[in-house]
Amino acid sequence: MSQRIPSLAERTKVAIELGIIEPGEVLTPLQQKKLAQTIQIAEAEEADEAEADASDPIPLIVKVHADLIEAGLSDLAAARIAAALAPDIWRANQGAAHARTH
Repeated sequence: MSQRIPSLAERTKVAIELGIIEPGEVLTPLQQKKLAQTIQIAEAEEADEAEADASDPIPLIVKVHADLIEAGLSDLAAARIAAALAPDIWRANQGAAHARTH
């Protein structure tokens, strides 16, 4: 399976986020190549983790919490919402796996 090639804009954004360049600076060809490879590796690892974690409810609950904080909720509010959703997430993933084995 071939990986997509990240755009120059994506590579530049990552370079700025990582502090490799400052906004307005231009990436060298070598930096562009290394950043494209880095982005591809990160995407492949994320896909592998998502596939491995698909039946494990704990990472899903943690992701819900993190996404809520990223959306602007306080840590306490995000924790309460994640806790309220946790049983449903657990049943939808872990519970379904147990139900098939019994």
